[in-house]
Amino acid sequence: MKERYPLTSPRAPFNFMLMYLANLYDPELVVLMAHRLLGGPRLKRVAEPALLARLGEYFEVAPLARATDDLAAFAHYLKTQLATAQAGDTVFLMVGFGLKAWRLKLKEGVRHKLLARQMHPALAALDVAVLNYLVFDKALGIDAKAQDDPQTCKYSSKLDEVLKLLAAKEATLAFLLNPTKIEQVREVALNSLVMPRKSTYFYPKVMTGLLLNPIIPGEEMLLPGEDG
Repeated sequence: MKERYPLTSPRAPFNFMLMYLANLYDPELVVLMAHRLLGGPRLKRVAEPALLARLGEYFEVAPLARATDDLAAFAHYLKTQLATAQAGDTVFLMVGFGLKAWRLKLKEGVRHKLLARQMHPALAALDVAVLNYLVFDKALGIDAKAQDDPQTCKYSSKLDEVLKLLAAKEATLAFLLNPTKIEQVREVALNSLVMPRKSTYFYPKVMTGLLLNPIIPGEEMLLPGEDG
């Protein structure tokens, strides 16, 4: 827009954007997690034994028994397994290879030895950062560009939906995470850092189209405190 209208005022409406502000300390603020679903050609070459061996370098890998074929019951069981994570631990679940499941817990010292050397401590504390760096990048060779490719990586906050997509073979692997803590979001913001992609899902979201901002280049925006 600046190229199309180079002579407009710095107060032209396209230099501004709408924002929605919420209270960070609202006790009813809900943060959900965006689980990861991986698929596409590159995942077809991933073998279960080799992947588990690579993950074993960084995580305590424990297989989870699947006692039922009912996906809803299996989803509930996986939720209970995620909830076993203690404060300060990074725990997530991997599901795939015929709906098998594993619990992955970051080994002691790995965060300090590997992640803290690559990123700010506020980011290294995030489960999503651990997943992106150690699993996607190191173990699977899925870089940031591939994570933005919907054929390779999809996201869902609904565990039932994740399992249905795996059962229908519309995804090869899934990684289930606990929600990011609001204190972690605050720490990242206070250090002027940017959260990793899809690391939070604040619920409920503002309705799309609730407010519209028509852009008329000849107009000028009023700043706070100015009269119309």
